[in-house]
Amino acid sequence: GTGQDLGVNIQKSFANFSGEVNYTKPYFMGRPIDVGFDVFKYDLSRRNSLVYDQNSNGVTFRGGYAITEFLTHQLTYSLSQQTVSNVIDSASVAIKNLEGSFVSSSVGHNFLYDRRDNRINPRSGYYVSFSQELAGIGGDIKTFKNEGSAGYYIPTFNDNFILKFLVRGGVIEGLGQDVRSNYSFFLGGNNFRGFQYAGMGPRSVTDGSAKNGSAIGGKIYYVGTTEFMFPLGL
Repeated sequence: GTGQDLGVNIQKSFANFSGEVNYTKPYFMGRPIDVGFDVFKYDLSRRNSLVYDQNSNGVTFRGGYAITEFLTHQLTYSLSQQTVSNVIDSASVAIKNLEGSFVSSSVGHNFLYDRRDNRINPRSGYYVSFSQELAGIGGDIKTFKNEGSAGYYIPTFNDNFILKFLVRGGVIEGLGQDVRSNYSFFLGGNNFRGFQYAGMGPRSVTDGSAKNGSAIGGKIYYVGTTEFMFPLGL
């Protein structure tokens, strides 16, 4: 009855494990501000285009508020540790240099303008989101990341047949240091259908060719998709 939200999410597959605990308290100290935190642990085993094991642990603190009825703003602070191990022998020098543990301490914010009829199952309307993250408030990682996304939903024959247009993209730059490969952007798998995890993007050069090289991530990405959703009659 207080509107507080507590969530636990655990997923395990052949090559990865993820676990999260989320808590959100609305109207913090009687003010129209939502505050909360996320505790997470991600383990990713080397497979397909990924040639190392990666373990991530950390916590994110967040606070959000509404600027207008449709525009919200959220502030975040994240502290995490990533450990890279079990790099294959044939990996490039750049990939082998990732081995070890590194701490990232970052602050960020996000603007969301949302005119969808329903955030869980939208059938009409649109949204625009823009976020920035600055890593280097202590820790070993110093980067500046910008990401944006937008979606537009159009009902066609009726509310059960929806045409959906989505775009998203991002840019990350190192601040006085190169962007480490495992902090770069990867496309493929769940975030880009038709390609295996990290199946798209630049590769390290092996034997004078990138054909069989390992995925090293990218500093810039952009994706556009068109989807048509319809009921199956089940």
